Amino acid sequence: MARMTGHGARELAQTSSQWDAVSWWRLEARALRDHPDVQLALGRLAPREAWRDLVPSRPAFVQPLLAIAQIASIVLPAVAAFGSVRAVLIEGDQLDLGVAGTAMGVAAVIALSGILSQRRRPESAHPRTARMLGIIHLVSALAVLVMAAMAFADDRVTGVWGIAGVLADLAIGVFFVVRYRRVPEDENRDNVERAARGLKRRIDRLSPGDAAAILVEIGAAVDTLAERGLIDAAAATRARRAPLGLLAVTMTQSGQ
Repeated sequence: MARMTGHGARELAQTSSQWDAVSWWRLEARALRDHPDVQLALGRLAPREAWRDLVPSRPAFVQPLLAIAQIASIVLPAVAAFGSVRAVLIEGDQLDLGVAGTAMGVAAVIALSGILSQRRRPESAHPRTARMLGIIHLVSALAVLVMAAMAFADDRVTGVWGIAGVLADLAIGVFFVVRYRRVPEDENRDNVERAARGLKRRIDRLSPGDAAAILVEIGAAVDTLAERGLIDAAAATRARRAPLGLLAVTMTQSGQ
């Protein structure tokens, strides 16, 4: 559910004492309250001030857990690689491939969950970040494989089964590096374009009845704003002509 009240767009227009650019985002969020997937897509284009109305809320503990998982996906492969290099080259000790493989396997699973999430929401992927993540996984896995080969040649390796986790992390690294081999020159522009494509996909999935109902609600809210003198006639006309899902973008670009 979105972080907003159950009131619709017209109620917002009736109760607001002033109207600014962010208000259009909030009005559009109200009109889309029954379609949280569209709200979320719209939120990727919205200014930070409007996120409270557009970004779905989560239990307080979820966001920290997601952050920890993302950090672990980066740190675990690097730590496993460092530990392997230290054991084989610096200390001349045995390599416990089971420990390294387990750490890298966990990192691979976390990264795989991110890949699956991006398949559902491709606009959420950031090419530069994804490629950097892939390089970390790839280099770390290759380092562990080299250390494992050296240790195996000297009969100094245990937990050989851990090779499965290393290979899984290697595959993740290869996927990210190949998938995001091209990084856009203007990343900010690319982010906006991807967000716009994601919003369009979700708008296109709305049924004709739902789309019509949303436009009717927005139209009624615009009429209320005009009647109350919060917007002028020209702004009201532009708002009524705005395509579904692009009301706030249209009005923000017009300076309303």
